[in-house]
Amino acid sequence: MLHQVSLSAGKGEIIGLLGPNGCGKSTLLRCIAGILRVSSGSFRYGTTPGLSLSPRERARRVSFLPQHQRELPGITVRKLVQLGRNPYSVTGWHQSPDDCRAVDRALEQLQLLDFQHKLLANLSGGERQRAWIAMTIAQDTPLILLDEPVSYLDLRHQWAVLEVLTELKWRMNKTLITVFHDVNHAMAVCDRLYVMKEGRVHSQGYPEEVLNEECLQAVYGVCTCLCSAGEGGRPVVVPLCPWVTHKKKECYVS
Repeated sequence: MLHQVSLSAGKGEIIGLLGPNGCGKSTLLRCIAGILRVSSGSFRYGTTPGLSLSPRERARRVSFLPQHQRELPGITVRKLVQLGRNPYSVTGWHQSPDDCRAVDRALEQLQLLDFQHKLLANLSGGERQRAWIAMTIAQDTPLILLDEPVSYLDLRHQWAVLEVLTELKWRMNKTLITVFHDVNHAMAVCDRLYVMKEGRVHSQGYPEEVLNEECLQAVYGVCTCLCSAGEGGRPVVVPLCPWVTHKKKECYVS
């Protein structure tokens, strides 16, 4: 259950939602997507009240990738990605030139061109996750909602997907609201963060302001060390082993 949550996302921004399991991140995304009804309060897409939109109109403005996807036996990767074009279709499976371009672009962005004619069920968990992300991107909406998009991905493809998110922001001026479990992913790509705890927003702001050791201790209950990584000095959060009792020291990763 959410309590007095207020969130805003500007055009061309990546907003990150952080917090422990069960804190309300997925519930908040479902409310924004119009899947869950809010008992009080309201939300808007630009200047348009969310509840005034039909399901088709909403699907042209907001795409949503949930944390868990249903099984779709017998469907290929390309057919799955084509489903993202349904809000624009009036003739079922017929694809317009614009639809084909959007599907091809999404497959290329997620490095799935070589997999497009394979059955979704025959792919690894990480490959399936990329296919679902491609479907969401092919929907080509101004607002994209992603619930843990890099789950099931190996290290290489985690960062490849994060790069795609930043490209959607910079090249296509998309707005993204994304749930992250890895705070370092959020720090790397997000413009602003909302850190949640027990259905409320515990803190919000720029990543370098929000993700300090005190906040992470209060929200996650773990001790952390903020480090500087690489030549640019990008901040990185390193959890400290709970059995380490000596005084924390500033650390640097080169």
